[in-house]
Amino acid sequence: MMRKTIPSASSVEDECRMMGECSCGGDWTLTFNEVVLRQHAWVDYISVRCVRCDFRSSFEFDVSRFFEPRPGIWARRLVSGRGTVTRLRGIPRARMSLARAVRAVA
Repeated sequence: MMRKTIPSASSVEDECRMMGECSCGGDWTLTFNEVVLRQHAWVDYISVRCVRCDFRSSFEFDVSRFFEPRPGIWARRLVSGRGTVTRLRGIPRARMSLARAVRAVA
């Protein structure tokens, strides 16, 4: 089985540049974001929706070059009992609707 290569990002701005805009020309709005530890690399999983045509897409970036885990929220190793994914907890659902637009800067 071939593994998918995850592009490496050097900053949040670099992620936005790589995501670009929707093929219709619309801007992306963030719908979900999660940073997970996967095989000794921090991976930023981003789901977006186009504000113009409602197309949905997702992106993954290796953010190990610039991501620094915050004590008490992330750990440098997996802390879940099953050893699968460490998730950010404690964000009220109501705050999810306040997600801001993600826009690429050329």
